[in-house]
Amino acid sequence: AQVLSEQPAAARTDVRLWRQLARARSRLGQTARAHLATAEEYGLAGQWRAAVEQLRIARRLGTLDFYTASLADARMREFEAAFAQEQREQPR
Repeated sequence: AQVLSEQPAAARTDVRLWRQLARARSRLGQTARAHLATAEEYGLAGQWRAAVEQLRIARRLGTLDFYTASLADARMREFEAAFAQEQREQPR
């Protein structure tokens, strides 16, 4: 989990990296952080609702420190905005 977390920013667009990080965090018992990684994986795939739900689950667990919880809230707003934008762009 530590090695995966320290990957360069360019690698953060790799869905496989987020999937592996989620598995590693889960195996370490870091359930909330596993959900955060899964949210990023879903976000990269354009699965906005699933990404937001993963962030909500992570927040509800109540085990994130203030900084990480704030990052999760910010990502949630970004994913919700991306979903809203996608909805506006769809032909009716």
